[in-house]
Amino acid sequence: MGSFYLKKSDGGGKIEVMEWRKILMIIILVALIGFVGTGVIRDFFEYAEEKERVDNLKAEINSIVEDNKEIEEDINYYSDNNNLEKELKSRFNYKREGEEVMIIVPD
Repeated sequence: MGSFYLKKSDGGGKIEVMEWRKILMIIILVALIGFVGTGVIRDFFEYAEEKERVDNLKAEINSIVEDNKEIEEDINYYSDNNNLEKELKSRFNYKREGEEVMIIVPD
């Protein structure tokens, strides 16, 4: 295999620039860098999407944890029979046997 030559612009002799093997290596390296570069960019965008998904899931978990705390507080509150009876009376007009209920209507 021969060498790659360019002619001088002034019409003079030949100048050897690079052997064809070196040019081929440069082309392969450029293609490899391009292939790796697109993979890195694709991975970056996938990472960004997954990070957003993780952030959304963390926010959902925090919301569920807060809801769970409120439910536990309600369970503790209604576990006391006095509180349960008070809520039954105020919400459902519950009354004990022998108790009388008085309804006051504003003027």
